[in-house]
Amino acid sequence: MGATNTTRTVMLVGVLIALAVVVVEGLLVSDEERLEQHVDALRDSFSAGDQAAVKALLADEFSYDGPRPMGEGDRDESLRRLDDFWLQASEPALNWRPKELVVEGAVGRVEVSGNVRFRYADTLIIYRVDAVMVWSRAGEGWLLRRLDVPLLRPGIF
Repeated sequence: MGATNTTRTVMLVGVLIALAVVVVEGLLVSDEERLEQHVDALRDSFSAGDQAAVKALLADEFSYDGPRPMGEGDRDESLRRLDDFWLQASEPALNWRPKELVVEGAVGRVEVSGNVRFRYADTLIIYRVDAVMVWSRAGEGWLLRRLDVPLLRPGIF
């Protein structure tokens, strides 16, 4: 009977250790995975027209630069332009995925490629976009510090 209790105890300990490993692995998220989650949150927030969520993902020193009609600006200018955009456009969507994502210390660099689409009145507008985002670590999360758009081309691709 003592051997049976020992066997049960060993099995119980083995199951508890396996369960602990699964829980710890679920809690540990790499910097790259966490940054990708923030990139996805930005995409989803923009597509939902959720200014509060977009604003929460932008660093105070956020700036952007790109070809016309994008131009360049800072955080306040981007939020003003997004407000105006969401008032005039419908069905906005960022359809992009990271091509390259690199984290070095407290800085993350993400290259994305895809398209931005929305409706303006009855017209579907699509832009092909290549962008480079620079993110800064902020506690457990990330804030977008810089958005450079070297390619912004209208059309259907």
